[in-house]
Amino acid sequence: MEGRPLPRKKDVVLTLLEGPSVFLHLDPRRDGVVVPKWLAKQPQLVLQVGLNMSVPIPDLRVDDEGVTCTLSFNRAPFWCKLPRPAIYAAIGEDRRGMGWPDDVPTEVAT
Repeated sequence: MEGRPLPRKKDVVLTLLEGPSVFLHLDPRRDGVVVPKWLAKQPQLVLQVGLNMSVPIPDLRVDDEGVTCTLSFNRAPFWCKLPRPAIYAAIGEDRRGMGWPDDVPTEVAT
């Protein structure tokens, strides 16, 4: 028996953005990911994004390609690009969310 297909990442992230913020779990080593160099080689990275955060993210964009936004790292702004295939979970502050098991890095899954 086949299971139902998982919801699209874009739809899940947009729904969770109705809350204060979303924690995006991603593999920063995947093609197309743009994050600070010192974070790019680890097998997992969790970034917090939101529309209602104390420090606004005016350029937050969620589309079929993934998520782009300027985030703060050590109090310095950095434009990030998080392609859809790199994101393997999206969790809201209320702990509701979704994971996409096929995209979890091997090192994280074990």
